[in-house]
Amino acid sequence: MVWKEHEFSKNYVILKPHNANVFDLILFILPFGFKKRKLMDCPDGKEDSYRSFADRLIIFVSLLLQILILTIAIPLANLDAFLQKLFNFISFNGTIPQLFFKFVRGETLVQPNKSSPDYTSVVGFTDWRRDLDNSISPDDTFRYYSVLTVMASKLSYESLPFVQSVVNDRWKMKLLGYYNFWNDFQSRATTQAFMFQTTASDPNITVVAFRGTTPLDAYDWQVNVDFSWYDIHGVGRIHSGFMKALGLQKRKGWPKELTPTTTSAPQFAYYTLRQKLIDIAKTNANARFILTGHSLGAALAVLFVAILALHDESLVLEKIKAIYSYGQPRVGDRHFAEFMIVKGQPNKNYFSLLWLIPKYLNAWLELVRSFLIPFVKGYDYYESLAMKGVRFIGLLMPGLTAHIPTDYVNSTRLGKLNVPEEILEDGDDCIEPDY
Repeated sequence: MVWKEHEFSKNYVILKPHNANVFDLILFILPFGFKKRKLMDCPDGKEDSYRSFADRLIIFVSLLLQILILTIAIPLANLDAFLQKLFNFISFNGTIPQLFFKFVRGETLVQPNKSSPDYTSVVGFTDWRRDLDNSISPDDTFRYYSVLTVMASKLSYESLPFVQSVVNDRWKMKLLGYYNFWNDFQSRATTQAFMFQTTASDPNITVVAFRGTTPLDAYDWQVNVDFSWYDIHGVGRIHSGFMKALGLQKRKGWPKELTPTTTSAPQFAYYTLRQKLIDIAKTNANARFILTGHSLGAALAVLFVAILALHDESLVLEKIKAIYSYGQPRVGDRHFAEFMIVKGQPNKNYFSLLWLIPKYLNAWLELVRSFLIPFVKGYDYYESLAMKGVRFIGLLMPGLTAHIPTDYVNSTRLGKLNVPEEILEDGDDCIEPDY
């Protein structure tokens, strides 16, 4: 018997970029939609449901982007490694002027060490802040945990020595685990997360932070632009790329339990983190959990809770204090939103021309603000050259800079947190901060 990767779902659309070439895509976009079965997989008799030009265009764009991303995966990885080494070389030697004078005077230049807690990711160079805002008290619960979770989401892009140094030494909290999780469909460990105990404010609270999209990581981008979906009974249609990153199993989907085939079986994000939280919940009746992430990481945080609900993991679900998501892409359809009890969605169509003009204007305002804000709010808001470079790019790609962690950090520290009254009264809930 031939098993298929999607047998756990009766309704699905799976795109197959590895089978496609440019000629196939051209034939597919034509009015009759040739090559459907080569480029996509769906239940028998369902292929005619995707006859409209709009549906074929979405599939065409997704496949084209995936093909392009996979084609340039190695150059992107090399560029990321080069930029990271260059930025750290400058950083380890002070600033650009200091590096120049060291070179002129013939002084020994410091070579960056990847195992150093100061070795920073490319994302990290867009926002240099590591400490929490001490002016915000843990007694101001919602605001404090907004500040903490956005910093944790930003920190998730960094290496273990970096994360360990910040959590344990700067925040005076306790790092419980740092993970590189396996993606069964990419056949590599491409999902990262870490968890820590907030011993400095409330030792009963454990925070789980999922890493977002690394700007030059082709495999992260493939996850994002893969518009395939699975329909999970009782839950709704869910973005398949996010499910695969969280731990979706080939052929099995989401079994409640995994049976390790070997002692060295890979770790999957959902199953490993779920067990960690179950263990904590069993040993501490007062335990509370917070889930967070930025971009792709935010999607994984939301989906993690959805699969917990699918498996009826009440022990963990009852102890979830909140979900803080920053720059979260859509995880599923309307039925998924109803399953997660989401009441509304702002900016329903990012590509609307009505939204485009104000976004361009806002990009210019953000650039001007980046030069002025340290004079108004202090040195903590000084933006690096890397971030200013991103803001210039944002003039051509409006919305890009608003997605970088820097503005989320600023908004949690300077903005006004709007929390619905019913959440304030209840105390524990799953929310997305609205600043």
